[in-house]
Amino acid sequence: MTTSPGIQIHSAPVPTEEEKHQMTLEALKSIDEGRVYSHKEVSAWLRSLGTANPLPRPHR
Repeated sequence: MTTSPGIQIHSAPVPTEEEKHQMTLEALKSIDEGRVYSHKEVSAWLRSLGTANPLPRPHR
């Protein structure tokens, strides 16, 4: 792959299958514990970013 001068390409490590499995288990545990955000909350927050009055990040 060629790039223009001054452009750097960075890549993140690709998780292994075991790491993916562990992340899935952690996500399911978060759901079971009620640590989730509604689509409405997240959408409102995202739409507010870059505006004069951005909303605070949703949190629990």
